[in-house]
This record gives sequence, C-alpha cells and structure tokens, in this order.
Amino acid sequence: MASISTPISTSSPSFSMLQKPMITNHGSTVLRLPLLRKMGKLRCSLEGKPAVTSDGGGLPIVEGKSSWPELVGEKGEVAKAIIEKENPLVTANVILEGTLVPLDFRTNRVWVVVNTEDVVIKKPIIG
Repeated sequence: MASISTPISTSSPSFSMLQKPMITNHGSTVLRLPLLRKMGKLRCSLEGKPAVTSDGGGLPIVEGKSSWPELVGEKGEVAKAIIEKENPLVTANVILEGTLVPLDFRTNRVWVVVNTEDVVIKKPIIG
C-alpha cells in the first residue's frame, strides 16, 4: 500500500514539518478503523433473549411456539397480538407483501406478512 503525505502550511511552528496520515493494518479495511472487539468496547447481553439450541444438524431450536399456521387469513394486528401473547420472547412485525426484510435469522422476531386488505397471507414463523 502506498504512503500518502500532505504538507500543511500554517503559521504555527508546531506544524512546520510534513505530516503523514496514520494508516493501521488492523481493523476495517474499508474505513481504517480499529476493531472495537480488540479494544474491549464490544458488549453483548443475553438477558431476555430466547434460549437457542441446535438440533444437531445446525438448525436452531427456539423456546416456546415458533410458527403460527392457524393465523393465515387473520387480520395483521390480531395475528401480531396472538403471536406476542403465545410467545412473549418474540416481537411480531406486520409488513406488507413484497416488503424487503433483512435476511439475518433472529430468534426474537416474527414477520407477519399481510396483503393490501391487512390479511395474513403467509404462515408467520420465527426468523
């Protein structure tokens, strides 16, 4: 990697020398930031999260009810209330069909997909 140097012209005697930007080899390759994990700044809490284990094949198993096929055809807000009552460890999010959602698997989230009439059209499942 090439080094970049820029002269700084100021009247202050402390800036009379050439100054180079500092580039480090650790951290983000895009932003040139140090890793927060290495600095001890990354914190994580597992309090209030559902217990997750594996079925041996790599698929997660979540505490409590994880799918609600009986809610297909129900109104979106009613389905949301039922899901959160039956499994208080999850948060149900009502979204319109075709809305883009993050692809990360989360054990405390349920997407409730509704059509333009606010009717659930897809089985709500944890993820």
